[in-house]
Amino acid sequence: YRLVLLLGFLLLCGINWGASRFERDSFMANGGYSPLWLAYLYLVGAYIRIYAADFTAVKKRVLLGVYALCTLLTWCSKLLLGGLTKLVFGRALLDDVLYSYLSPTVVIGSIALLIFFTKIKVSHGKRFLCAIAPCSFGVYLIHTHPFVWENLLKQYFRQFAQTPWYLQYGRMIVVAIALF
Repeated sequence: YRLVLLLGFLLLCGINWGASRFERDSFMANGGYSPLWLAYLYLVGAYIRIYAADFTAVKKRVLLGVYALCTLLTWCSKLLLGGLTKLVFGRALLDDVLYSYLSPTVVIGSIALLIFFTKIKVSHGKRFLCAIAPCSFGVYLIHTHPFVWENLLKQYFRQFAQTPWYLQYGRMIVVAIALF
């Protein structure tokens, strides 16, 4: 099972992510929006659930550190590569090199965050969380649907660029709650 997951990571995340730099989609992962990619992530989640004992030795702060490092690397690559190439070439190049669902930093950070949340013990509100948990996948499917994105969300979020940053956060929270 581990070998299958490792092979999937190398093929889907490694090779396909690398090939996407040349605008190729070797395994039809569609930037992380494909049934193949969702099936792979399902297998990763199943592995984490079945072999949860393998992760008991990993401390929560280490998992948060891995997530923070991966997020920082992704963010820095966006800012630094985009800024440097804009200075040198007059336009931003490679600024999205780690800014994808298939990026190794995004995948590893997400797995670290998932394992972190499996270690949290919830005492209050457990029934509420169990009731709304299945909705999160539905929200993902709805907001990534091309019709919803192109005709509703993209138009609405375009207006965010015109508002001050402190109002953007409030609006994003309202939209996130409304989508849920």
